[in-house]
Amino acid sequence: MTAPARAAVWFVPSGPPLAATDYWRCGPHWPCETGPSVAALNKQCDFLGYTFGPYRYRKDGHWYLGTGPSKKSVSRVRQKIGAVLKPRNVQPWGEVRDQLNRVLRGWAACFGQGMRLMAYRAVDHHVYTRVRLFLIRRHKVPRRGAGRYPDSEVFGTLGVLRLRSLHLSSLS
Repeated sequence: MTAPARAAVWFVPSGPPLAATDYWRCGPHWPCETGPSVAALNKQCDFLGYTFGPYRYRKDGHWYLGTGPSKKSVSRVRQKIGAVLKPRNVQPWGEVRDQLNRVLRGWAACFGQGMRLMAYRAVDHHVYTRVRLFLIRRHKVPRRGAGRYPDSEVFGTLGVLRLRSLHLSSLS
């Protein structure tokens, strides 16, 4: 089923189909008193890079309807990060870092609405892993663990943007 068809399911009346004249009598309150189908509210729908549907509030477990970056948009930014951090990229680290931060800021600006913490956490983990492997390959050092380039060095000293810090700064 296509995304517009899945989105249309939310607005389908739950009762019997109405005649064309009944739609006009309802006025702006379409589809009258029948309302949207309750069964359709438990499905998620992807549209324009966002996933619309039920989300669970992590603190107390209640469900609500919300939005967040879709898995496809997260995978696309991961591909862009991989393209920047290719082994054949021999630019100085400052230029590579600036190019990587531009990709991250642009994606965060486009997908800064809704429930974004889990998506930002996934992208941050991918950035950390790829930057660490990129620098290990570049400097020809052993790959034993994350001790060579810890999290604090990648996102601190080396100047790579952490999306979770953007998320937390926007909340305060």
